[in-house]
Amino acid sequence: MSGSKTGRRIETLLLFVVNALPIAGLIGFGWRPFQALFVYWVEIGVTLLGYYVVVLFGQRDSKPEEKGGGSYPGPVPLPVPDESFRPIRSLPPLRYRNARYIPASVPLVAIIWFLLSRAFLDFPNTGVVIEGRPAVESIVGYIAVSYTLEGLVTAAITSVIQLSVLGRDFLSRRLVDQYSAAMLAELPIRIVGVWFVVLLLLVPVYAGTIVFDIGRGVVGWGFFLLLLGAKLAVDLALLRLRYEPNPGLFTRLFVPNTRETA
Repeated sequence: MSGSKTGRRIETLLLFVVNALPIAGLIGFGWRPFQALFVYWVEIGVTLLGYYVVVLFGQRDSKPEEKGGGSYPGPVPLPVPDESFRPIRSLPPLRYRNARYIPASVPLVAIIWFLLSRAFLDFPNTGVVIEGRPAVESIVGYIAVSYTLEGLVTAAITSVIQLSVLGRDFLSRRLVDQYSAAMLAELPIRIVGVWFVVLLLLVPVYAGTIVFDIGRGVVGWGFFLLLLGAKLAVDLALLRLRYEPNPGLFTRLFVPNTRETA
C-alpha cells in the first residue's frame, strides 16, 4: 500500500511538471500564451495515441454482445490472428485480436483533437501576426503561427513523461488485467468527449471577446489560464481513475462502460 501511495505521489508530481514546462517556456523563451498552449495540444494528441497502444494489451476477454451503446464503438472485423505476443518479458502479452477495437473510434478522436486546436491555438490568438508566418486564416495557418522548434521539443518531453506514467500504470502495475480491449478503447473517446464539451463552453467566451473588443493580452492570458486549469483537471482525474475504485463525480466521466463485466 505504501508503494502504491508513493507511486501515486511521484506520478502526481510528474503531471504537475508536465503542465509547468510550457509555463517555463513563457518565461525562458518569451512565448506568447497560444505558443505555450501548442505544447499542451500536441501532448494531448500523443497521449491519446498512447491509450490506443494500451488497448492492444487488454487482458480480459471483450464481450461485444453484452456491451453496447454509450461510448462503445464496437469491433471491426480485421483479419488478425487470435494469438498473443510478449514484446518484453516484464510486459503483459500483446493480443493481436485487440486491434479490432481500435479503428472504429480513431476517426472521431482524431477529428475532435484537431478541432481542439481552435480552443488551444485560435481562440487565444486575437489576430496576432508573427513575421515570416502565415496569416491566421485557416486551421493550418494558426497551427503554423503557434509552432516553434522549442515548443515542439517541449511537447516531446511532456509527451514522453505522460506516456511513461501511462505505461507504468497500465503495463507495469498490470491494470490491463482489469480491462478488456473494448473497455480500454473507450478511454480516448471519453477523453475527447470531455474536451469537446470544454471547446463548446469556450465558444461563447470567444464570441464575447470579439463583441466587447477585449484586449489581446487579456484574451490570450484568459484562455491560457482556463485551458491550463482544464488540462490539469483532466490529467489528475485520469490519474485518480487508475488508483481509486470509487472516483469522484468528474472522474466518473472517464470510467468505461462495464456492462460486459456483469
